[in-house]
Amino acid sequence: MIRLLKYDWKRNGRAVLALITVLVLLQGVMLTLNSLGYWKDEVTLVLSMVAYAMTGVILQIIVFKTFDHNIRSYSRRLLPVPVSSGMISTVVQSWMALIFIVLLISAHILVLWSENWRAFMQVGVLHWLDWTLMILALLWQFTSFVVTVLFCVTVARVFSAKGGLWLGIALSIAIPSVVSWLGDRIEGEPNAWTNKIFVLQIGVQESAASPVRPITEIPWGPLLLELIVVAVLVYFTKKLIERKVEVS
Repeated sequence: MIRLLKYDWKRNGRAVLALITVLVLLQGVMLTLNSLGYWKDEVTLVLSMVAYAMTGVILQIIVFKTFDHNIRSYSRRLLPVPVSSGMISTVVQSWMALIFIVLLISAHILVLWSENWRAFMQVGVLHWLDWTLMILALLWQFTSFVVTVLFCVTVARVFSAKGGLWLGIALSIAIPSVVSWLGDRIEGEPNAWTNKIFVLQIGVQESAASPVRPITEIPWGPLLLELIVVAVLVYFTKKLIERKVEVS
């Protein structure tokens, strides 16, 4: 799998570095305008988060486009690695992109943790167990999202001559919606172990970010359902790549 990560980095390294460079320059311009008094803290915060979000989305698109290229690549098929390794490699790349953006945001906040920003964003204290469950929950939700996208990309490629793109888009909407609906029916209430943890109210006087409630219960029924769905999606993605995707 390390070999696959190296190949993909050689393919996308320049584009990723260029994107990061643009992000850093953009954040520098916004911070300069804020320090000179041209932009208020609220405007700078919102635009900074938008820039980080857009960068994260573009990084994920790069990862998924690379996956689409790899499943059609004849040279990639010649590598002595199983299809599952390519899928795992893609998931790991998505994790790396997510973690990278989170680290950038964390470093940004630490650098700007002045009295003005502290007054604007007041983060409450959560128990270490709440933080652990929150991180695990978000990471699992993100992983299930990535696996769903990989399945939809594969389906779109297999049925590319028969409206596969629209089929993939429809599945990317239908699968999470159905799983969420079934999870709510199993649990009897909305699946909330990744529910609102912080509320961020942007305003002049009452701006604050604070925890809504601790997270101490895991909905095992919906979680088991999601595990089964992810396993099924991984199985069918692997089979479709092995038997149906045409190489070029």
